[in-house]
Amino acid sequence: MHTITRTFKWMLSAWPILIPAILIATHLFWIENSGAAPESVNKLISLILQVVGGLIVLYSIDLNIGVIQKSGLFAMLTAWFKAFPLIKRAVTLDVQNVRTKSLISPVKLRVGRETNTIEEKIQNLQQQIDWLKEDLSGEMKVIYKKIETLTEKTTQENTHTQTELRALEANVEKVSVGSVKLQVLGVLLVLHGSFAGYFA
Repeated sequence: MHTITRTFKWMLSAWPILIPAILIATHLFWIENSGAAPESVNKLISLILQVVGGLIVLYSIDLNIGVIQKSGLFAMLTAWFKAFPLIKRAVTLDVQNVRTKSLISPVKLRVGRETNTIEEKIQNLQQQIDWLKEDLSGEMKVIYKKIETLTEKTTQENTHTQTELRALEANVEKVSVGSVKLQVLGVLLVLHGSFAGYFA
């Protein structure tokens, strides 16, 4: 039973070929049993199949454009008409607020006391060393914070890039595989219609 189901699904996967085969059988059955002249039947079938086949191919192209450019034939045609150079359009300037950030570190002003003795000079020197250590510690914290922020931003950008790459791969696969069957069906219908018109 499982083999029969798999075989049936395998046959259904070839629907771009099965549908034209069914149409050919229907076409021949109609010629034999409709009572109409074969030439008239062939002309009608030719017209219908060529129109339907062409529309299917256009629909497939529209799907591909939508997958790749997030657009479509109708949107492209509309944009083309809107770009007509003789149509005057008002120009709107969008001014955004611009914020500037100073890159200069804040200046710390410290005033030492007047020293006379050696002990006072040593204490003053020690105080300046402590101030220097404090300034260096604060600047290192700022630097570490900036490095952490840049690392997080880089990680987020890498994740976003990987997501876009996966979406692009899926779109390419969808275009290269998913729409082929529609195009094959459309071409086969056009060919069937062409042959029917030739023998009309």
